Amino acid sequence: SYAVTVSITLSQPQVVAFSVVVNTSNGSASSLDFTAVVNKLVIIKQGATNSTFTINIAGEKIVEGSESFTLAISNPSNGATLGRSTGTYSISNDDS
Repeated sequence: SYAVTVSITLSQPQVVAFSVVVNTSNGSASSLDFTAVVNKLVIIKQGATNSTFTINIAGEKIVEGSESFTLAISNPSNGATLGRSTGTYSISNDDS
């Protein structure tokens, strides 16, 4: 098992705090492979340009190929717009 650090980054510092809601969804990976993120509020403090959080990845004993899941960002606060609202994370084959 290990943790992946995810960073939400702004193009420039904001004069007020900024937040987004983060969710994950299964791709070829399932709930056995990672800990889902559900309606996680991520806050970037006033004057900052990023905030981080972690997603736990589970090691398995079943031999299988690499898998992936999707990370979705929504509901930006304070009138901000999202440059990119989704991303895919690939879990490399870590089975033994």
